[in-house]
Amino acid sequence: AQLLMKAVLGMQQWLQAQRAVMAAVSQQLGRARRRQAQFWLWLWSQAAREQIVAQNRRRDALLFWYETLCSAAICQWVAWMRDRRRKSERCARARELFAGAERA
Repeated sequence: AQLLMKAVLGMQQWLQAQRAVMAAVSQQLGRARRRQAQFWLWLWSQAAREQIVAQNRRRDALLFWYETLCSAAICQWVAWMRDRRRKSERCARARELFAGAERA
């Protein structure tokens, strides 16, 4: 009976030691998981920031392209309008000269 009591007491002490080790390991795992989660959140925020920067760069490039394209189109339109006005003025002048020549 004494031997059995010593064995039970030894097993109880071993179980208490194992529980203490498990509690310490559990706390360490919890801290490691929190650190890992914080790291992944930081990586996600970095990726999100990089995506926003890339999106802004694409938008700026597109706006610059539109600005350049619109500027060229407006210059072409202004030149066309100027040439059309000159042509109208030449035609009006030619009509006046023709009408004056017919009267004379």
